Amino acid sequence: LNLVRMAAVFSTDTKAVDEFSRVVWLYARSVMNKLSSPAEDEEMYKEQVKEMFENSLCRETAESIVASPDRAMSCWREISKQLHSLPATDPKALIETDKSIIIVGECTSQCEKVY
Repeated sequence: LNLVRMAAVFSTDTKAVDEFSRVVWLYARSVMNKLSSPAEDEEMYKEQVKEMFENSLCRETAESIVASPDRAMSCWREISKQLHSLPATDPKALIETDKSIIIVGECTSQCEKVY
C-alpha cells in the first residue's frame, strides 16, 4: 500500500516505519484471508503472520489481530494507532496519511458489502 511510502516520507525513524509496514502488510494479508476459504488459507495465514512478526515489537498486537473475529478492521485500527506513534516531521503529512487510512477502511467495508 501507498501508506508505507507516505510514512517513510514524513518520518525519519526507519525502525518505526518498518514496524508500521508490517502492520500494513498484516492488513492486506488479513483481507486476503477473509476472502479465502478457511480450509484453503487459515493455517498458511497464521504461519505467515507468525513468521512476519517473529522478531517484531508488534508481535503481541499481531497475535491479538489473528484472534480477532474481524481481523481486517482490527488491522485497520492498528494501522491508525501505529501511524500516530511515528515521529512526524510534518504534521500535515500525518493528517493526509491518516485520511488515506480512512479511505482504505471505507473501501474495504464497501467491498465486503458487495462481496
